Amino acid sequence: MRSMLAALPILLLLASCELTEITIASPQDVIITELVLRANDPLQTAYVHRTVTPGAAGAVPNATIIVRDETAGTSFTLAPTGDSVCLQGAPPNTLNGGATCYAANVSTTAVRPGARYTLRVEMPDGRVATGATVVPGAFAIIQPGRARLNEFDTCGLPSGTAFDIIWTKSAGAAVYLTEARLRNLRQALRASGLEIAGNDAVELGGLSIGASDTIMRFPSDLGLFDRFDDDLIPLLLAIRDGLPAGVDVTLVVAAADRNYVNWVRGGNFNPSGVVQISSIQGDGRGVFGSLVNRRINIATYPGSYPFCN
Repeated sequence: MRSMLAALPILLLLASCELTEITIASPQDVIITELVLRANDPLQTAYVHRTVTPGAAGAVPNATIIVRDETAGTSFTLAPTGDSVCLQGAPPNTLNGGATCYAANVSTTAVRPGARYTLRVEMPDGRVATGATVVPGAFAIIQPGRARLNEFDTCGLPSGTAFDIIWTKSAGAAVYLTEARLRNLRQALRASGLEIAGNDAVELGGLSIGASDTIMRFPSDLGLFDRFDDDLIPLLLAIRDGLPAGVDVTLVVAAADRNYVNWVRGGNFNPSGVVQISSIQGDGRGVFGSLVNRRINIATYPGSYPFCN
């Protein structure tokens, strides 16, 4: 009896070593399409790749991509092209050689604010993915005053000065994104005794949540997603109350639809959650969203341009 009891732990141990045969499902090859329409832009681009095939084999060169204007009853087709075209068109993600860039050269009225568009992506094997987006409504920059400035003019701002940039509401916008490219900023800060590493232009972003948040304080509201970057914190502090003299700024305000927000959120950008939500259905996933952009040019060269405010 004692010998049987002594052997019991060994028998239990041996029994636990028996393996049960299971079957592991193969990962599914899902086509991901990322297409964000830009209102009034003559170049529309899409970024298409696969979920399970890394590297160059992940390219998807044989898809048929059709965008239809449901309001006007017209459509255009995007065709495969070189990666540099998508990089120039600023797709949601950066190309990495494992995807295919598609593009269409269209009229400036092919993508219109307020119009509804549908997407159809057809693969040679018969798979079809679809999506829909309503482009946010048109909006206008109120300040700087547009009566004397068009989108490509420049307004002047005295150094060390902050002011409010104000725009009208865009119907259907989920958020307003702001992105500024500041040229000569590091050199101008060096002239004032602050050494910031790097020689290239500085790019800073901002965010206004909701269609009613149509004002930003420039430049202090820039750099919302850069405030935990140790290399940029001294720079952000230095421009909190205004820019130094000799800086050129191109600032874009973009009204974005909900599809765009649901796809690009992540990291520090989580206006409505942390999980990506696909706006493409059927035999594929991805984003079919839309933006309406307005541009402002600002320079801190006293007397060279009409004042911004």
